[in-house]
Amino acid sequence: MNRLIYTLLGLIVTMPVLAGENVNKTMDADPDGDVVIEVVRGDLTVAGWDRNVVSVEGTRDDDSSNFVFERHGKVITIKDEVEHGFFHSTLLGKGASLKVMVPHANGVKASLISVDAKLHDIDGPVRVDTVSGDIIAMNLGGDAQLDTVSGDI
Repeated sequence: MNRLIYTLLGLIVTMPVLAGENVNKTMDADPDGDVVIEVVRGDLTVAGWDRNVVSVEGTRDDDSSNFVFERHGKVITIKDEVEHGFFHSTLLGKGASLKVMVPHANGVKASLISVDAKLHDIDGPVRVDTVSGDIIAMNLGGDAQLDTVSGDI
């Protein structure tokens, strides 16, 4: 019986280690591709650079259940999935803090909920939608559509 209790306690103690963990990943990108980003809460910085690589660094949400960083054709997807959904995650824990570097010409599409976003030095088309967050955008060379329900642009 004691062995079972210790095993269960060990599992409970180690489970939260996955959430809130550091992220440091890179992937080759198409110079004319798109980057799609989904984050539930926290802060996000997206900046253009002179490399044909997408890089993501930072910290996952404390309630993160899965981090997606994958490429399908010309589209790279970055998603910090929160297991318990938006309402649970806004009450507990700390949100993600991510910095994403993209090739200057890449398009960026971000779907955010409670996230403050900073974007700069991107020449491709940019679309950012957030429900509750501020958006700061500088040096965008392409078409930009920035929308927030409850925040400042």
